[in-house]
Amino acid sequence: MQDISTRKQDLQSFIAAAEGMEIQKFAVNGATIMDAGYEGGQIEAQLSGSPEEQPDYVLFDGGTNDAQLVYTAVHKLGSRDNDVQEKLRAIELAVCRKYGVAVADVYGQTDLDTNDVNKKNDYTFDSLGANGLPGNNGSGTHPNLKAIEEFYVPVVTEALKDPASHIPEVEVPPTVDKTVLETKLNEAKAEAAKVDVYTENSIAKLNKVIQDAEAVFHDENAKQDQVNAQISALEEAMEALVPLIDEAKENLAALIAQAEAAVQQSEIYTEESLQALQSALDAAKMIYENPSASVDDVKGQCIALQKALDSLVEIGDTDRSALRNAIAAARAEVVKEDVYTAESLAELQHAIETAQRVLDDMTAGQEAIDEQTELVNTALKNLVKQEIPSADRTALDAKVNEAR
Repeated sequence: MQDISTRKQDLQSFIAAAEGMEIQKFAVNGATIMDAGYEGGQIEAQLSGSPEEQPDYVLFDGGTNDAQLVYTAVHKLGSRDNDVQEKLRAIELAVCRKYGVAVADVYGQTDLDTNDVNKKNDYTFDSLGANGLPGNNGSGTHPNLKAIEEFYVPVVTEALKDPASHIPEVEVPPTVDKTVLETKLNEAKAEAAKVDVYTENSIAKLNKVIQDAEAVFHDENAKQDQVNAQISALEEAMEALVPLIDEAKENLAALIAQAEAAVQQSEIYTEESLQALQSALDAAKMIYENPSASVDDVKGQCIALQKALDSLVEIGDTDRSALRNAIAAARAEVVKEDVYTAESLAELQHAIETAQRVLDDMTAGQEAIDEQTELVNTALKNLVKQEIPSADRTALDAKVNEAR
């Protein structure tokens, strides 16, 4: 390979030297399609001034700095607006395709992008060096000899060898199919309306996804991947809907677990309150295990079981004063055998004995205590006094009459 300092200074010279070709140049630096404002400044003038001899190849070179349609699509210019370059590139490729012009696509086929500061410094120049050759540390526009050798020569050579395969295919904007998205939106809206089936929170989340999906559906510039993403989001949100029955059973399951732990704590709660809790627990389990149970059934058991849990009475946490007073009053009356009938006193004594056992039972609940208090007071009220026989006044009345 020749030393780079002995080569010509332009791309065409590189190609000609590498391929053993003869080259004639008619290009003017900065030439334009439109009026250049000086003689020979338009590409048309350059073509008109070329010899009549038909060449094997005609090579155009251009880029966004002169807005030409190009044969050699230059590298990505860090000195130009990227969006403008992309838009002009699309136009250039479309025109080349229309007229069957091959493109040596340095822009698209290489990674020479002078937005990268290191590449800008290494591969571009703005002025010639002392040796008369392009230097480096340029603004990013003009490729130096190193850039031409590494990036331009291979791409242009390839295009020259097989021009037909380098006629660009203009990218046709893909058709965005929103049919599935529309279907999923309709399905999601129908599900979101089922407020008697799903929880409020899960419906709210679905409605948010529906809102986002509708925005994409009505966006004329939406891409297919955006549409697909919204389809997936809708499907996931619908799958995440929480049926009310599931939520209700989840709440009931938590209460059942709490109740099962509580019924084992006989050293803490009264027997009476634990029995009430056990009954509520058994009923709750039946509903929980019933696959046909309605939401109202489950919620009803939640309420009943919670009430039983709230009604647990700790041992020693009862009011026994009324029962104690009732027993004391009963003991004062039960000894009056000359006043009350034996039968009524026997009933009172039985009430006293039963009440005393409950009073002494520290596990007895308030309900049992209150019940015994009422029974003792009832026995007191039911005491029957003995009947005193009427005195025979006949003899007394006779003596009174004699005295008269």
